[in-house]
Order: sequence, then C-alpha cells, then structure tokens
Amino acid sequence: MIGRAWRLVKANKAASASAAFLTLVLVAAVLAPWLAPYDPAGQDLAATREAPSWRHPLGTDSRGADVLSKVIYGARPTLVIAVCVSLSTVVIGFLLGIAAGYTGKWIDAALMRAVDVMLAFPELLLNIILVAVLGAGMTSLFLALTLSGWAGVARIARGLMLSLAGREYVLSARALGAGAAGIVFRHVIPNCASTMIVVAAMRMGTTVLAAAGLSYLGFGGSSDSNSWGVMVSAGQYEIVTAWWWPFFPATAIALTVLSFNLLADAARDLLDPRALARPVGPAAA
Repeated sequence: MIGRAWRLVKANKAASASAAFLTLVLVAAVLAPWLAPYDPAGQDLAATREAPSWRHPLGTDSRGADVLSKVIYGARPTLVIAVCVSLSTVVIGFLLGIAAGYTGKWIDAALMRAVDVMLAFPELLLNIILVAVLGAGMTSLFLALTLSGWAGVARIARGLMLSLAGREYVLSARALGAGAAGIVFRHVIPNCASTMIVVAAMRMGTTVLAAAGLSYLGFGGSSDSNSWGVMVSAGQYEIVTAWWWPFFPATAIALTVLSFNLLADAARDLLDPRALARPVGPAAA
C-alpha cells in the first residue's frame, strides 16, 4: 500500500505538488521560531506598508510587522484547527452514524432528525451563531466547527452502515452469535476506514476555509493574531496601497485548501477497491 501510494503521488503531478506544499506548511508551523526572519508581533514604524523587497520578501503591514513572519506563524493555528476539527468531526459523526444505521428504529429516527436540523442551517451562519455564544477565540472556533461539522459525516457513515448491514459476512457474523460491538469493530469499521480517510482529508480543506472565514469576520481571534483570516481582514481596506498585506495570507489559504482537496482526490483513487487492481505509473500505459 505504501509503495502504491508513493507511485500514485509521483504519477499525479497535482498530488505531488499538493504534498510538497503541505509539507512546506507543516515545516513552517513546526519551525516557525527559526524560519521567521522577524518577530511577527514586532513593530517598525519606519517601515510601515513597505512593498516586498529583499529586506521584507512579502512586505510589511501598517505597523511595520513583517508579513512573511506573520504568514509563517499563521501556519500553526491553521494546521492545528484543520487536524483537530477534522478528526473530531469524523470520529463523532462516524460513531453516531454507525449507531443510527446499526440500531435502527427510534434511535435512527432521532439521530437523523438531529442531522436534518443541523444541515438545514447554512454552515457559516451556524458557525457564527455558535462562536457568538461561546465567545471569540481558538477554543470556541474548534468547538463551533466541530458542532457544525459532524452532521454531514454522520449521514455518510449511516449510509455506509446500511450498505454493509446486508452483506454476507455481516449476516454470517450475526448468525454465529457475534455481538454488536464485535460486528462493528471487526467488520464494519475496517470496511468504512477508506471512505472515512477520504472524508477526513476533505474536511481538512473545508475546515481551513471555514476557520479563515470566521477569523476574517472577527470571530477567530484578536486583531493581533497571526491567523491568516485575521491578516486578510486587517489588510482588506488597504489593498490598493498595500496589496501584498492581504494578498499573501489569502494566497496561503487558497493553496492550503486546494492542496487538501487534491490530496483527498488522490486518497480516494488510492483506497478505491476498483482502482487497486489497476497499475499506477508507467505500467498503466
């Protein structure tokens, strides 16, 4: 599987570029104190709104802070939110969806009505309401994105459970006296894992975009935050005179979301049972 994944990434130029970019973002997040050329919170009033140059490759903002340093530090909250929210929504949604599909009856009806209610609200509006109730900040952002994101995953997991419930191996395990936990952990989860991995990868891109949107609207952190969304919001009114200020963090958001989505497509191709029988790379020709 590892060898096939490597060949798939090498054969897929978009997946290769996406993996390289996300690796760069990860390195920037981990090594930010050593990679950032300046203190992101520093001020240099003699260099306010300075255009990109050798001294400041991505320019400076209205306080003279280096935009490159702020973008590098901004990778940290972006990746933390993307990974934590994606994992929590997939785990919660998967467990609730499996429970609904396996038990059926009133439990299924109650959980699916809750899913319908959650999906009836526009996700951005629901996130704004939740963050407004919980208060601005990274913790509130994590809770809001998790509470608003589990419903779609639960519906996918329930559909997978219903499709697997009638399979021969599940019916055989039930006829042999296997309990609900044994059937779920030994037969259902392994056969749902590939789909959930793809869903988690797609959720990461969606989460980055949602978190950036909330930060842009002022719900994701203080105005001094290095969040990419906050940087875009702070620099939007000076895009004519200092276009680099909002442009580079906005580009980082777009490229990160695109990279997660392209890697999700590659993961789908890798984990698709029908694709496993097809050769990858030069042999495919």
